[in-house]
Amino acid sequence: MIYHANLLSTDEFHATNTNHGMFQDEALLIFSFYFNDIHNHEYYYHISTERLKNYFDMFISHEGVHLEHSPIYHFIIARMILKLSKFFNSNQDIENYSYYHSLYKKMAVYSTFVIKPDGTLPSLGDTFNGLKGFNDLWIDNEEYIYSLSSGKKGDPPKDSFKCFKEAGYVILRDDWKEKENAVYINFTAAYHTAYHKHSDDLSVWIYANGQDIVSEAGPNGYDYNNEFTKFGYSSFAHNTLIVNNKGLPRVDKKFNSTKIIDYQISPDKKSFSATGINKRFKDITHERCITFNKDTKILIVEDSISSSKIGNNNYKLLWHLAEGIIPVIEEKTINLISEKSNEEIIQLTISSNHPVRIKTVFGQEKPQLLGWHIKKMNKPIKTYTLIIDVNSNKANYHIPINIKSEFIIN
Repeated sequence: MIYHANLLSTDEFHATNTNHGMFQDEALLIFSFYFNDIHNHEYYYHISTERLKNYFDMFISHEGVHLEHSPIYHFIIARMILKLSKFFNSNQDIENYSYYHSLYKKMAVYSTFVIKPDGTLPSLGDTFNGLKGFNDLWIDNEEYIYSLSSGKKGDPPKDSFKCFKEAGYVILRDDWKEKENAVYINFTAAYHTAYHKHSDDLSVWIYANGQDIVSEAGPNGYDYNNEFTKFGYSSFAHNTLIVNNKGLPRVDKKFNSTKIIDYQISPDKKSFSATGINKRFKDITHERCITFNKDTKILIVEDSISSSKIGNNNYKLLWHLAEGIIPVIEEKTINLISEKSNEEIIQLTISSNHPVRIKTVFGQEKPQLLGWHIKKMNKPIKTYTLIIDVNSNKANYHIPINIKSEFIIN
């Protein structure tokens, strides 16, 4: 065990700036506490606490959001922070206890907002389909309890809109008191590290009337030779931009190229807008602005795509419809029908300063996978994906292509 502790304390063996390194430091910390009569126990205690704090300072935003791109990891890390808070309190290390106790309380806000009205987490990054928030966290936080229980317990949060600008997330609801029938919108513009990152830049998730409407394919585990795993983290599995039939790589170290650049709340707090930018494509800038009005339940998504080079480009914007949502296309209007109720849930209207083509795919296998939802690992099911297709030419390359997608939620 001492040999193992020595190994954990070395920089060469330590998985610095990852949750794996965090678990290594937890093991070394506990070892130093239980074996406090051995020669190096104070060194082990010091190096493990220092490393842990460095990790959390780097990978938890000032807003209290874990920056590894997946809601489930936010909850896993929050559970670790609670354990550390209790550990340092029982060990009478007041300085470390205060740090972790404060950090734990701060992380409750994102946790409260990211949970969908049905109590599950959106399948962003490496968050698998159907996972829920943890019921052993924030047990005295009435707003978190309300969100976790879909309004059966606790008190509804006062705010309907929340922008975590540093972390790169915007989360909206029309009314918490609608409980599982509330409208929920999640907008992603986050790229901080390679860990758990998907090519989901500027993706939007829409939930309404008790079900997902616009979702994502979701992850398929960590077997990176599996075609559905590759698909799950690719641009083709998210509600984002495809350029000349190519998406973005999963990671490329362009960490500051995707982010939230602005957000506004109306004075009456009934309308909210936010703008994200993605500059990871070579010579291409994609800006997406979302605007949501609580009273009208209209979500407007405005995309502006521009190129800094002369040439022909094809742009495709993808909208992945959730399981059980069927599109009916009538020119530039798409009616989204719930298979469960056989009723129209959303009317989507597309307008643009350039001619657009609208089509759908359902369980496509070639030339690439598209139109699939990974309900369980290695068990994909066919779903519809809308494709908004636009071409630009040499004459108008300098004019941004503007596409407005208006979702009217019934």
